[in-house]
Amino acid sequence: MQILFGGAFNPPTIAHYEIIKYLLEKFEDAQIILLPTNQYYHKNDLAPFQDRFNMLDILCQKLNSKRVTISDYEAKLDKYYGTYYILKAFNHPYFVIGADSLKNIDKWIKYPDIVIENKFIVFPRDNINIKGIMENNPILKKYNNNFIILENFRKLNISSTMFRKDKENKYLLEEVAQYIKENNLYEVK
Repeated sequence: MQILFGGAFNPPTIAHYEIIKYLLEKFEDAQIILLPTNQYYHKNDLAPFQDRFNMLDILCQKLNSKRVTISDYEAKLDKYYGTYYILKAFNHPYFVIGADSLKNIDKWIKYPDIVIENKFIVFPRDNINIKGIMENNPILKKYNNNFIILENFRKLNISSTMFRKDKENKYLLEEVAQYIKENNLYEVK
């Protein structure tokens, strides 16, 4: 089983770390690929790709698992193509999303094809009613077998946005916080 965990990882947080640990435990045969978005992704305050890649590498070293790799695939792209094309390029692995992304999946590039042609692993987030989203969207309801909902994962109220707003290291692995400080990222002194 191949699992693709894409995101800005701007920066990677303790929540990202815990999600990956959970995936390694739950899917014992899985290969997990971390895929940081390229610089063309529409996000404010996006740290340079290489720094986000390096921070993910720090996170992977702490995980100490040969089943987790980082891909620089998106760094080689000349624009943002969207998740549909990325999943196709990776031969349709399981794709990790949070409930907040599931809520807006109908706004994704190539919807509904992205749902029809792919499989997803959904983590709870922000007390979002995942079952309600699945039931109220005809495409999600019809293709509900394409979704693994991980309701038992303990919810972590941590996000990269929270770190960028508060600049508090409590959201980060100590080694990632040190990298941010040493490389003068996110205006952290």
